[in-house]
Amino acid sequence: MDASTPDQSEDKTQDRSQNIFNKLPSLAKPKASHEHNELDTYLASDIEDVVDALKWWHERCSTYPCLSRMAFNYLTIPGISSYLYQLCEA
Repeated sequence: MDASTPDQSEDKTQDRSQNIFNKLPSLAKPKASHEHNELDTYLASDIEDVVDALKWWHERCSTYPCLSRMAFNYLTIPGISSYLYQLCEA
């Protein structure tokens, strides 16, 4: 059994390298050091008075690519109307 384990792991590695989705830059995992530096840079920046958060993140998506993607995902979650909320509570 142990002799077949390395072959199976090699097959899985080859399958991953042949997956077309692994080559898309937008789906590539960011490097850990880049994420850490991006977060440190953001946290060290001065606090700004922002009216439109989506616009602010869009303007800084080249400076904070990972954080801006997370912000877009979070800020674009549809809200629930109070009418629907009341229906759910009943």
